[in-house]
Amino acid sequence: MLSYQSSFGSKSARYARTGLLRKFAFAASRRYTSLAVIIDCHNHIGVDLLFYLRGELPHAQHLNAMVAEGQSLGVDRWIVFPMVSNLSLNFEKLRQGKIEFPGGFERVPFGFENRRMMREIYELFPGLAKKIIPFVMLDPMRETDAQAGELRKLGPICDLHKYDFFLNLRLPIVAP
Repeated sequence: MLSYQSSFGSKSARYARTGLLRKFAFAASRRYTSLAVIIDCHNHIGVDLLFYLRGELPHAQHLNAMVAEGQSLGVDRWIVFPMVSNLSLNFEKLRQGKIEFPGGFERVPFGFENRRMMREIYELFPGLAKKIIPFVMLDPMRETDAQAGELRKLGPICDLHKYDFFLNLRLPIVAP
């Protein structure tokens, strides 16, 4: 009876062959399903202030790097959001790992972050824009009218006029 080691070779050689087989199988599957599109459906780009202020890693995701890495794995499109922590949060409390409003540089939650994300996509890396599906972040509990106003300002950056029906919705927001 052959041992596991002698039948498959060393662990590193086995992993290398497995990786090659996976790449071959992936390439073959793409060849026969050329109409398939792989969408990475949950990505945050920008800087996460909570992680950054606490010295944790990773604390940021760059759009260009995300796309380059994803393309090497066969991803075609990306759904992206800004990071969850935002400039309306109290920075001193963030350093302690706590979320507290108000106290940050901005009054409107996610106003800066949504604008920054759209500029990164449509102004800094316009060649990647067709591969990116941006989603904005919103806080339904704070400054909702101001957040809607900030979203309207995004129109010139990213053709937001296509989505005007979302901005005109008026839903009651009730605290729990």
